[in-house]
Amino acid sequence: MRGILEVKDGRIVNYKPGIGFMVVSVGAACNFKCRDCSNFCPYMPKEYQRYDVESVIDNLKIFLDAVAVVRKLQIQGGEPFVYSDLDRLIDFVGNDDRVQRCIIATNGSIIPSDKLMSTLKKNDAEIRISNYNLFPEKIKHLEEKCDEFGVKHDMYNFTSGSAMWFDHGGISQPPPVSRVSSRQKKNITAVEIATA
Repeated sequence: MRGILEVKDGRIVNYKPGIGFMVVSVGAACNFKCRDCSNFCPYMPKEYQRYDVESVIDNLKIFLDAVAVVRKLQIQGGEPFVYSDLDRLIDFVGNDDRVQRCIIATNGSIIPSDKLMSTLKKNDAEIRISNYNLFPEKIKHLEEKCDEFGVKHDMYNFTSGSAMWFDHGGISQPPPVSRVSSRQKKNITAVEIATA
């Protein structure tokens, strides 16, 4: 990724790097409670559940002022679709020309409102569905809604063809990679639908 280099009288006076990929977390709030969550969401203290949107935007402004371009910015959590201010964050990112692509990483279990889908479309934001093979009917509904609103989307599979769960570790001694059922309920200790 190319940055911007400003040279004056043979000396570098300003340099702004180009960033290929950046992740912005909106907090650890999630409607899944995965024992082996790679972001440790079920174990995060309450103050990390939802970040204040103004703080996230203020920090992004500082960061974006220091770079030339961000090729791909991924918004994730937890589960971003439980974040009530996601539309404001998407509007902010979508209005900054330094961000070339905005992607929302979701577990696919929450179907965004029509208003949020319109915000995604207006800002040319994309949805990356993390497929854990838990709710295929919900994922199908989400894909249909993306198609209806013209929102780009793709699938990221978290299991191999042999239905192996990839263990990302844990708070205590992590168990070895183990075979799970086709619905992978072994790694989800509880599924609670959170409200935005």
